Amino acid sequence: MEYFEAIFSVMYIIVIIYFGVLIYRKSTNREMKMFGIMALVLGFGDSFHVLSRSYAIFTDTMEVDSMIQVMGFGRLATSITMTFFYLIFYYIYKMRFRIKNTLVIDSMIWILVVSRIVLVAFPQNEWFAANPSYMWSLIRNAPFTLLGIILMILLFTKSLRENDKYFKYIAISVFLSFAFYAPVILWVDVYPLIGMLMIPKTLAYVSVVYLGYKVYREV
Repeated sequence: MEYFEAIFSVMYIIVIIYFGVLIYRKSTNREMKMFGIMALVLGFGDSFHVLSRSYAIFTDTMEVDSMIQVMGFGRLATSITMTFFYLIFYYIYKMRFRIKNTLVIDSMIWILVVSRIVLVAFPQNEWFAANPSYMWSLIRNAPFTLLGIILMILLFTKSLRENDKYFKYIAISVFLSFAFYAPVILWVDVYPLIGMLMIPKTLAYVSVVYLGYKVYREV
C-alpha cells in the first residue's frame, strides 16, 4: 500500500502541474491566468510533502532522523502554499462573478490567511518531530478549514445563481476535499487506516483543476 501511495502521489503532482501549465500557457484573460497560477501553486506546493514522503517510502528511510526532518519541512511548506492556494481561489471567484464592494468578506479571508500562516510558524507544531503535536494540528487547521468553508459556500451559491455548472462542481469538489480531509486530521492517530481518505481528498483537488481546464478550454 505504501508503494501504491507513493506512485499515486507522484502521478497526482504530474497531472496537476501539467494542467496548471496548460491553463496558464493558453490563458486569454487574467482570470484564466490566475487559475493556472493557482493550479501550479497547488502542484508545486504539494510536491514538497509528496515527493519527500514518496522518496522516503521508496528508499525505506521513513524512520531516519534526517528524512523525518525533510518530510517535516515538506509538510510545513505545503501548509503555507495550500493557504495561498485558497487565497488565490477567492480572488478568482471575485473575478469570475464580478464581485465588488466586499470589504467585510475580504477582511475575513485575509484574517484567516494570516492566522493560518502565523499558527503554522509556531514551534509548538513540532514539524521536525517524528510524532508532531496533535493539538497543534487541530489549532492550525481551524482557520484553514473555515477559509475553505467560506469559499465553498460563496462558490456554490453564486454558481447556482449564475447557472455556472462548472464552478458549481468545483465548489462540490472543494467540499469533498474537506469532507475527506477532516476525519484524517481528527482520527488518523487513533485509526491509521483513515489515512486512506487522503486518496479521494487528492482526487477532489484533481477534479478542481480539471474542471477549471474544462471551463477555460471553452473560452
